[in-house]
Amino acid sequence: MPFIVIDGPDGTGKTTVAEALASRLRGYVAEQREIDSSYPFTGVTSTREPHTKRVREWLSDSSVSARELLIVFAHDRDLHLREVVEPALARGEIVVCDRYTYSTVAYQTLHNPPELVEALVSHVRKPDLTVMLTCPVEVAMARIVARGLPPDRYDQRADLQARVSETYAACAAKDPACVVVDASGTPEDVLETVLFVVRQYLLTYTEVMVTLAPFVGERNSPELREHVTKSLYDRMRRRRIGGRLEKGQT
Repeated sequence: MPFIVIDGPDGTGKTTVAEALASRLRGYVAEQREIDSSYPFTGVTSTREPHTKRVREWLSDSSVSARELLIVFAHDRDLHLREVVEPALARGEIVVCDRYTYSTVAYQTLHNPPELVEALVSHVRKPDLTVMLTCPVEVAMARIVARGLPPDRYDQRADLQARVSETYAACAAKDPACVVVDASGTPEDVLETVLFVVRQYLLTYTEVMVTLAPFVGERNSPELREHVTKSLYDRMRRRRIGGRLEKGQT
C-alpha cells in the first residue's frame, strides 16, 4: 500500500499540507469504496516524524548534542515504522507522513558527518511517493517568524535554512519517486497541487496493480511499487511536468 511522505524545509507548510491531504484523502477513499467495494485502499493514516514527543522536545534542548540527536532520531524512526507505518500499510491503508528520511539528511548533516547520517537512513523503508515542498528561503523565514513559536536549533537562522534547502534539492534530484512542488503560494493552492500529484499516483497504483499484481504477488511488493513509481514519473513527463510541479500547472 502507498507510503506517502510530505517533506521539505521548515516554513514550506509541510504540516498544514500533510494534515489537509490526509483529511481530503479519507473522503476520497470513502467515496471510491462506495462506488467499488473492491477499491484496494481501506483508509488513511496520518502520522509525523519525529514520532515520539520527547524527541520533538529535544530539538529545542541545547544540552542534547548533534550526535545524540542523530542516534535518537534513528531509533525513533525504527519505532515509528514498527508501531505506526507498517501496521497501517498491512491493513491496506494509505499512510501520509509529515517528514521522513530527507529531513534527517537535510538537517543532521549540518552538524554530523554525511556518511554517518546516510548509514542511518539507507536501510529503512523507502516511501512510495515523496512530495517535496519548496519555496524561497526568505519566504520560509517570514513564515517561521510569523508562527511565533519557540525556536528550535535550526529554524531561526537563514544561513542554515539555505544549506538545508540545497540538501533537499540534491535529494530530490536523485529520487525518481520524488515530486517537487512550489509551496510559495497560498496553502489552498499548494494543497490542490499536492492533491493532484497524489491522486495521479493512486490512479497509477490501482491501474498497475490490476495489471501486474497477478504476476508479482503481494500488492505491497517492492516490484509493484517500483513499477508504479516509474509509471507515475512517465505520466508526469507526458504532462510536461517532469519531476517538478509549479503553481498553475495542474
